[in-house]
This record gives sequence, structure tokens and C-alpha cells, in this order.
Amino acid sequence: AHTANTASDLMTYSEGFELYDTDMQTILSDVVFRNFDRDGDYCIQDMTHANIFKQQGMFSMKDISFENVPSSKRFRHVERYAWATYHKDECKGQKTKCPGTAGSSQTSTLIDVDGLAVGWSSGGAILGADDAAAETNQRTNDWWLLDGNCQHRADWGFYVCPTYDRRAVVSLYIVTGLHDSLPETVKKRWGSQAVKGELYHFGHMDRKIELGLAGSPMITGPCCDIGWYMQLDG
Repeated sequence: AHTANTASDLMTYSEGFELYDTDMQTILSDVVFRNFDRDGDYCIQDMTHANIFKQQGMFSMKDISFENVPSSKRFRHVERYAWATYHKDECKGQKTKCPGTAGSSQTSTLIDVDGLAVGWSSGGAILGADDAAAETNQRTNDWWLLDGNCQHRADWGFYVCPTYDRRAVVSLYIVTGLHDSLPETVKKRWGSQAVKGELYHFGHMDRKIELGLAGSPMITGPCCDIGWYMQLDG
């Protein structure tokens, strides 16, 4: 992130890697992050700028190490809100209607294949956003709290949960009606065909996520040892 160079025109903070773009896969392997130890320094930060462009389990890492990096600087879950999205949808500019965090914030994940990046000995891990009811207009809460073996890293903004070599992150689109071709709401990533409601973890009414936020039909969540229950609005 920095050296001992004292030149006055250098950046005063560094962001090592920021997730960007969807419908693709990013893999970091055998990477060393060094000297991320100043205010504003972060090694890896997620992508939370939109309601309709959401992460899809699209980032994985392996053999990641850190030198002269405080633990709190390893990861950052960026705080952004649904009404402040960069893209046209049902929430853009609608602060009263959509006061909670953005859709891409609520579905944010990072996958640590070997657990080295999170610094534990429990094997692979899913880092999932810790967005809670108080910051999501009460519609989403602890969606990525997967079981009692998770660690809440509030300094990162993530729950860190073991994969047990069987858990994964999956995404799907949920729309109304019967279709013999790709619905317009899926093509545009938002629209009137998006299902509205909430998804819950089976057996946990306190672990849920909003469906249809900003008209987005896409949802991302944990698989494959956690069942989902859908409660439709109305």
C-alpha cells in the first residue's frame, strides 16, 4: 500500500482491490497485501453501488496473506443506500420510499476457499454482509448469519461462516407469471414482474432478506444446507 517515500504528491490511503462488474468470476490466488496500515487503507472491499447489479458469489480467494496489515484493514463492506443507486430503478432518488441499504449491499459476499484470509483454522468461509433490520427498513436482517459457528466481524461489516466444504452462494431470478421466453424484467434487471416479499431461513424468522427491492427480481443467498421460505407481500 505504501513505502517510506515521503513525497508530498502521493495518495494518503490505498484500496487494494475493489469488486466490480457482475455476471463474471474474479479469483485472487497467492496474493500478499503489504503495508495497509493507515487511515482509509483497505485490502479488499465489496461492490454495493446498485440495487439491480448484485454480487452472485462472483469473488473467490485462496492463499491470501497479509504483512503489516491490522486485521481490521483486511476487508471492508461499503455502506451505500438503495435510494442513492447509480442506476435507474424503482428506488433511485426515492429516499423516503427506499431508506435502507442497497440491494447489492444486502447480497454482498466474498468466498475464502481455504480460510487463510479470514485468519482461522476452520477451513473455507463465506463472508456475507451483516446488514441488519435497523439499516434495511426492517425488511432484511442477518441473511448471511448461517449458523452458530459464524463470527461477526463488525469491523469488516461481514459475518464469517464456515462452508464445511458443502456450502455455496447461489443466485436466481424470481418473477411473476408463466413465460416461454426471457421476461423483460429479467432482461432489464428490474421491472413490474419482480416478486415482492421476503425470504427466510427455514427455522429462523429473524434471518431474512427483502424480495423485489427497487423492482429487482434477482436474489442471492446461501446453499445448500439451508432451506429458504418465501413470504409474499399481500
